[in-house]
Order: sequence, then structure tokens, then C-alpha cells
Amino acid sequence: MKQKSLIQSAHSKPQSDLHPHQGLNKTRQEVCEKYFWPNITDDVKKYCNECDLCHANPKKHIQRVAQELHPIAIPQRVWGLVGMDLMTMKKTPDGYQYDFSVIDYFSKWVELMSLKTKCAIEIAENYYELIICRCVGSTPFTS
Repeated sequence: MKQKSLIQSAHSKPQSDLHPHQGLNKTRQEVCEKYFWPNITDDVKKYCNECDLCHANPKKHIQRVAQELHPIAIPQRVWGLVGMDLMTMKKTPDGYQYDFSVIDYFSKWVELMSLKTKCAIEIAENYYELIICRCVGSTPFTS
């Protein structure tokens, strides 16, 4: 009986207004992180399959509403608005593992730099040296 109450406690955490319980995988993960007993996975599966509330509100009937896309306003000057992205790549022999890209939305100019770490200090220093000092100068900009 104690096992059933542990499963119930983990399973009954609301995911949203439309689906008031966690699914099988999240319930099993939460129970297995804290407890162990023989056939724990089977017990969790059985409990979730017998849950009346979950069967009354199956996830497959929830229709997600797509969020409206908002276009980016076209900037009025070069380097007035930029986009940035950090991508992981295969580590080079020199120790570089990340590509940091910056694109100017006005001119579509792209600057790319390789980084050894993704720490904020290294990104800020490279951004300052490559973009602020070289491209933007004293022009105000938004990122």
C-alpha cells in the first residue's frame, strides 16, 4: 500500500490545466529517483494505466494552439539590430569547441568566431572585440 501512495504522489503533479497528471515516463522517473522495490516499473505502469482521471483526459485529444509568429522589425541602420547564436561543434586540436555567430539584420552580414568555452566572459570579450570595436563603434544598437 505504501508503494501505491508513493506512485500516486508522483503521478498526481499537474502538468497543465488540460492534463492534470504526469505521464508514465515522468512518474516512473520520479519514483525511481527516490525509491526502489522489485517490479517498480510494472507497478508504475499498472497505476498509470488504471488512472481514471488520465483516461478521462487523454493527452492525444489535447490540441496545442500554435503561437503567432511576430516578424522582426527591419532596422534603420547597419548593426542597429543583431542576432546571435552559439553552436557546439567537434573539438579541434587547438581546443575550440563552439562557434559563436552574430548577424546584422540590416545588411545580413555574418561574423563567426570560434570559442574554447561557452562562458559569458569569453563570449562578451569576443563580441566586444569583433563587433563593438570593429563594426558598431559608437552607434547605439539592440541585440
